[in-house]
Amino acid sequence: MKSEKHFAYMVRCSDDTIYSGYAVDPYKREKLHNTGKGAKYTRNRLPVKLVYFEEFEDKKIISIKFCYLSSCKL
Repeated sequence: MKSEKHFAYMVRCSDDTIYSGYAVDPYKREKLHNTGKGAKYTRNRLPVKLVYFEEFEDKKIISIKFCYLSSCKL
């Protein structure tokens, strides 16, 4: 059985805020955000630009990474 990769990602919104999330494919997720079908937070802050992503084997580890990332400024 093939294990699925998971990515923590961050996009910079048009108002210069950062939105973070996780996805199987961060590039597809960026495109989805830019169609207005992504997170509610990003819908009024388009376009967004993918500025960071990191791959993880385990989705549980991503929440730990979010805690770290949310404390830094890009």
